[in-house]
Amino acid sequence: MKKTMLLSAVLLAALSCSAAIPLKDGDRIAVIGDSITEQKLYSVYMEFYLRACSGLHDLSVIQFGHGGEHASSYAVYRMKDTCSWFNPTVATLCYGMNDGQYRKVNDRSSANYRNGLRKIASWMNQNHIRLLISSPGAVDTATFRRLRPDDYNQTLAVLGGIAKETAAEFHAEFADLHSLLLDVMRKAKAKYGESYHVCGADGIHPARNGHLVMAYSMLKGLGMDGKIAEIKMDYPTGKTQGSTGHQVVRSEQGRVTLASTRWPFCFWPAPAKPQPSSETTILPFLPFNRDLNQFILKVTHLPASGAEVQFGSGSFHFFSKEELEKGINLSEYFLGRDNAFHQVTNDLYRKIREKQMLETRIFRHYQTALRAVFPDLENRSADVVNACSVLQKELKKDWKKMEDSIRKTVETPHQYTITVRPVERKQ
Repeated sequence: MKKTMLLSAVLLAALSCSAAIPLKDGDRIAVIGDSITEQKLYSVYMEFYLRACSGLHDLSVIQFGHGGEHASSYAVYRMKDTCSWFNPTVATLCYGMNDGQYRKVNDRSSANYRNGLRKIASWMNQNHIRLLISSPGAVDTATFRRLRPDDYNQTLAVLGGIAKETAAEFHAEFADLHSLLLDVMRKAKAKYGESYHVCGADGIHPARNGHLVMAYSMLKGLGMDGKIAEIKMDYPTGKTQGSTGHQVVRSEQGRVTLASTRWPFCFWPAPAKPQPSSETTILPFLPFNRDLNQFILKVTHLPASGAEVQFGSGSFHFFSKEELEKGINLSEYFLGRDNAFHQVTNDLYRKIREKQMLETRIFRHYQTALRAVFPDLENRSADVVNACSVLQKELKKDWKKMEDSIRKTVETPHQYTITVRPVERKQ
């Protein structure tokens, strides 16, 4: 048992310490993939995190998920159109689930996948787009029915190796999502039972639990270090310091009000019976809070053996004096309405998902469909070209309106209060 736990820790450490794409203000990030991306779950988690948690203030994110797609079909039919519409500076790529054709490993599908990835990576390099290539995900060991799950996971592992080789060939970054999902799935099922699916009720399309794993893998690949906040309070004087992005508005003994432009990634309490639809149920097996969601409070010189802490206007939680001196991660202990950011993060999540729903309509139901009808669009009459141009401008206006609303939300500092109430340790 100890050996298994050690191997899991080594795997997660290796995944966490891999090379990454350093993001910067002004980057435009395209999240590209098949129907798993089109679910708008991991892509929404990523966009939320990059906008609200990262500390970068001038980012745009867009998702290009398309059900049924392969790497080769994206390279041929959609890549230039979608990227020219958005002009990304960074792209994440997650293909492979469809590319394996739900069969045992075979040379033809592997070659098609490799050729598709190589075409994409080559074009991205030529257009100076920094690229993160992810290995495909995994299929669930209980709910996948098209083939023996172990057989198709072996196919996906081979494709993951091709993705890694392609990333090295084109100097792109690589995220080993496949190995991570398998590791997390094994540990979760060991605790919750085989019926707790991590890769979806159909074995392919994850629920929120598996998508959080995907977002974790991608965000680590984009260089996120997870240091969102460090708030240091000296209890007797009330003097408080906040790290970058956290301004002290007023402070007194045991109480500080801050205005923050960097927010934690909030979770709701886990249901009594673990459900794949709850992201929180996967956290015991995924170091999301440790690696990506550190919202740390440190309190020194407490006059008691511990204190009750309130984060916003919710419930108080008790921590020992030693825990508070070392620092507690408010993201980990304050869930749902107990978290001072729960309402503002819910509002932002809703806005991002609505925007990504529009993106699906634009790129799946308009732009891709238009190309299917007019594959030679550039050679059509001026009237047709101009009509399409007018439609594109109107769609961009709608997208820009949503984009501006999201920007305004994350640029507005969120004000809240942290209260520390010394008490003797409860017996």
